[in-house]
Amino acid sequence: MHDESLHAQVPYAPPKATAKPEPLPANSPLSSGGSVVLQGTAGLGKIELAQHAVVYAARKYFTMPVIGTMGPRTQDLARMGHEMVKSCLGAYRHAVDPSLPESDEAALSKLLPGMPNCDVIAQHLQDVENGDVHEDSRISVLHELVDVGLDIIQKLSSHVSLIIVCQLELGTTLFPKTLQYFNCFYEIVAKLMRLVEERGAHPVTLWTLCKNPDMNLEFMKASVAKGWHMDLAGLSQDICQEYMAAHLEVPLGVIPEQVVSFVYKISLGNPLYIREALGQLLADGHIDVRDGSEVEQNIEDLESVEIANWSHTSMVGETMCLLESLDPLQAAVLKVSTVFTSPFSLQDLASSSCSRWSGSNYFDYMRLFHAVTELEKRGILEKQPFKRKLDSGPLLVRSHSVLTGRRASTKKEPSRGLKDSSSDQRELQMFEMKNLLIRKVGGSMLLEAQKKKVKRQALIERALNRDLPARMEDLEKKKKEPHIPWYYENILTRT
Repeated sequence: MHDESLHAQVPYAPPKATAKPEPLPANSPLSSGGSVVLQGTAGLGKIELAQHAVVYAARKYFTMPVIGTMGPRTQDLARMGHEMVKSCLGAYRHAVDPSLPESDEAALSKLLPGMPNCDVIAQHLQDVENGDVHEDSRISVLHELVDVGLDIIQKLSSHVSLIIVCQLELGTTLFPKTLQYFNCFYEIVAKLMRLVEERGAHPVTLWTLCKNPDMNLEFMKASVAKGWHMDLAGLSQDICQEYMAAHLEVPLGVIPEQVVSFVYKISLGNPLYIREALGQLLADGHIDVRDGSEVEQNIEDLESVEIANWSHTSMVGETMCLLESLDPLQAAVLKVSTVFTSPFSLQDLASSSCSRWSGSNYFDYMRLFHAVTELEKRGILEKQPFKRKLDSGPLLVRSHSVLTGRRASTKKEPSRGLKDSSSDQRELQMFEMKNLLIRKVGGSMLLEAQKKKVKRQALIERALNRDLPARMEDLEKKKKEPHIPWYYENILTRT
């Protein structure tokens, strides 16, 4: 489906229906209709892929596009219905009836003569263009306009094949309360999916572009069942190097390896982030392009670059919004974990946030473990395959009671959360933050004094876990020796 010639010139409208189009390719969404889903975060190229598919289908097979987008502002919820009606009228005017009036009201009256409220729909279209839709009626106006668009799509599909592209752009919206406003997008997609499944005279293909939809939705199940679901990911480091060379317009091998590695780490292979990172490095003078044939690195250590100062870029802005959307404890754990450059354990985090002298320190550990688990589910923290050995047994129990001031049981109970490797040792799960972008942005939210405190407390905790059991063992041996007061020793020596 890729054709480089389509991008060699400015896109133009496909020829009229008088030119005989090519037959639709067999075993494809264009020939049979169905649901296609492009899933992924912003900047991975969902819009570019959909644009290429639309232009290719229109040029080669005379498949008319219908467009509807939503987001990221909640004020623009009704925009999707406006775009669908407008694109439906434009497609019908181009493919079926060139004499269709330019006026929305006149075109709707001619195309849908049985619709009684053409003037109301035309007024809704005008209100959406001017941004005059009342807050309480945005969703109802959206559904009214989409219903009109569905009626036009049914008429249009009897003449030509269609490709419907629906896009949901969330931007930096991450709070659950705000995300609820965009549930109407999936309601519209469900309506369109029912129309696609009707199988009319010509196939209708539904393309949905979104970030992280629910896999239980009908359009997701249909796309997964046919293998038409694409979860986009970042570029590999080799492809990232090629992309950087193409963006800077330099030969492939002239970019320093340190620059390639640094940009790849902070961008995670996201093409948008790669372009932003290169733009900032050039603007700050950290790299220079000489005569289009050489890239010079002007700073010895790129790790020292203050990425957090690039707050106007999407990569840093979205990361800051991610941190702000977390629960307070999860955000605190994330910030503390940026201090550790090597794998760390739950005890390292607890050493600076959970007091040993608190009566609820076990509950604090459980809350901390839940926060770490949630961050792991989000992909912010990663479990490490290796684990740290931790001595267990009566001595560790005794030392814990000495440090906390509470009496501890010496019974052997099954350990919870720690895997038994032997009778005297347990394995402590280690975690690590490998996302350099989150590490840089999250670390900028901590003061140097706070970073030093976290490191100091973690080192003290590790030293206690390493040395205290042996010292407690020596203390146990001394306590078993009988104690003779000094004055008795003097009397015994005299006799």
